Amino acid sequence: MIKKLNVIHIGWVSMEYSEVNIKKLNEATDSGIYQIYGAHPVYGQDVLLYIGKTEKQTFATRLKDRTEFNETVLRPKRIHIGRIYKSTDCKKENWEELIDIAESILIKAHTPAYNSTEIKGLFVDEFDEEYIIKNWYDYGTLLSEVSTMSVSYTYWHDVDNGGGEYLKK
Repeated sequence: MIKKLNVIHIGWVSMEYSEVNIKKLNEATDSGIYQIYGAHPVYGQDVLLYIGKTEKQTFATRLKDRTEFNETVLRPKRIHIGRIYKSTDCKKENWEELIDIAESILIKAHTPAYNSTEIKGLFVDEFDEEYIIKNWYDYGTLLSEVSTMSVSYTYWHDVDNGGGEYLKK
């Protein structure tokens, strides 16, 4: 089955994880996806801990709510703020839906230590369309490009089961 392909472009900015910096992210249009980096008892001192999204709120409001990071031994060091760019290669225009889709794909592809809902395995026909996420600028340890095709059961199932015959001349 051929599915429509959408490309989601995300521009990332990195900053120190501090109350002062978080307060600056309070514009009404300031929403999207964020990454939190800090210390992890197993993985090291400066690792991707969490990928999250704003839900009808600003980055400042959402990050202020993430007290489990502030009040634990994790010691967040920096955050990366991702904003979705409008582009002609993505036909969906509902930015809240695009934020949901992008967060889900990024979590599935990168399995941050403190995300639990989206890291249960590959996608199983979750989307009616295919998506490629292009990460731009200061995207931290994320891959520069991720797609639903790379984290989809549909494609991996075919490969794991022999995937059919190789192409021949």
